Amino acid sequence: MVFWLAILFLAWWVLGAFYNRRRLNDLLLSVGRHGTLLGRGMEYRLLGNSAFRVSFREPGANLEDVQLLGLLQPRDFPVAWAWMQLRGHGDQIHLQMGLRRGPAEEGLWEGKEAEARFSLPGLKVLAQKSRPPHLHLVMQLGRGAVDPQVEALFRLVHEEAQAADRA
Repeated sequence: MVFWLAILFLAWWVLGAFYNRRRLNDLLLSVGRHGTLLGRGMEYRLLGNSAFRVSFREPGANLEDVQLLGLLQPRDFPVAWAWMQLRGHGDQIHLQMGLRRGPAEEGLWEGKEAEARFSLPGLKVLAQKSRPPHLHLVMQLGRGAVDPQVEALFRLVHEEAQAADRA
């Protein structure tokens, strides 16, 4: 019995790690493809099997500093994966940006309010502050293709940065 349980956990670990590698690769390719909306000179850093960080050497218009953190569910560890599933946490992108000119007003939108206000499914948090980091966004990625989700998030960030510049 113990032998079969060990085989089951080993198989889960292999399949989970394989799936996360593919998802991480898709996400990094998508960030690279649409990252030009936020700037140039992206530097990627893997943080284990389920996370990565991207910074931009040359942020775009009105952006002074852009940091992206990608967090994937720990699919290679069944107990942690089940815990994340039960709590409703999926793969996420966290973006923090400093602007040359901060937003005219501060605001915090969370959950369904954020999704509705900015017409972006999966947007969990959008915070605007008068001091850096001026914008903080958290987006939970849905299942399936990540490319359209990343593009929509980057377009929203680009629009918000430009709106703050015009204000």
